[in-house]
Amino acid sequence: MQLSTFEIHHLARNHPEELVRVVRDEPLTPPVLAYALEEMGAGNSGVATVALLWKSLLDPIAEVRRGAIRGLAALYGRTHDPAALVCVDKLRELGLTDPSKAVRDEATAALVALSPPTADNGGAAEEATVSA
Repeated sequence: MQLSTFEIHHLARNHPEELVRVVRDEPLTPPVLAYALEEMGAGNSGVATVALLWKSLLDPIAEVRRGAIRGLAALYGRTHDPAALVCVDKLRELGLTDPSKAVRDEATAALVALSPPTADNGGAAEEATVSA
């Protein structure tokens, strides 16, 4: 089963439980899966969504991990959930250790996006940056 970006967006906003089912149960290509994960995080904060996003951080395909990172950043970027602190720790770890440079860069960008603004850094906390 392959879905268009329009269909994924529609499911994420109007039928998030169906998108969770599709992502969990249907074979999707890595680009479609990555986009679906991103949309899931942007549109739904249900337990099943959060579990799929976290699980997808372990996917062997870098593109899928990047989609999960974008989904988690979208999810925790709009909430004040204490789980965001765990997410920040995981993103920091991925930013340092993931074998894919694209994933490391995505994790670092997500850290900056999730960091609270401060007066002297133009909006991103200094501790959000990752250095090797």
